[in-house]
Amino acid sequence: ILQGIERGIGVAALRQRVAEVAPTVHCYVVPSQLDFIATRARARGDQSAGTLAIAAAKLLGVVPIILAKQGDTAPSVRVRGVEKAREHVLNLALRELRNGLKSKFISASFSGDLDIIESMPAWAKLVLACGAANVSLSLKPMSPTNSINVGPDAFSLGFAAAEHSADL
Repeated sequence: ILQGIERGIGVAALRQRVAEVAPTVHCYVVPSQLDFIATRARARGDQSAGTLAIAAAKLLGVVPIILAKQGDTAPSVRVRGVEKAREHVLNLALRELRNGLKSKFISASFSGDLDIIESMPAWAKLVLACGAANVSLSLKPMSPTNSINVGPDAFSLGFAAAEHSADL
């Protein structure tokens, strides 16, 4: 899309490209504090994050990786530990990059110190693979609004790809 703007493609063509890509956008979110997510959900009237389920997940150290796609959010896979969950999402992006993305960008954000993500070996692998595939990769501080909703040290990563499983 950005390349289209740079090449001077008309608004109608850009609008059509956005309409084609939008249904393929997958955003994965790794919360670091389940209590925070549950409290925010209850404040919005969402009862899907039950107290018993949250307590069990905390006890076992299980982190749900949330998939946001076309206005819906739901846990896609569960992983033990926040660090492993972040690594899982990065490896998932790497797999889908190798399978072929629908758009040449991957966007990540973090509601903490970006050095935490940049120091991960899985991030380094994704950076190299994106460079080799001529795919733009960005890591930015999470917006204040998103940080308020998903909590401190939450990680999100989005890309446009064909339907896929979040399992690795």
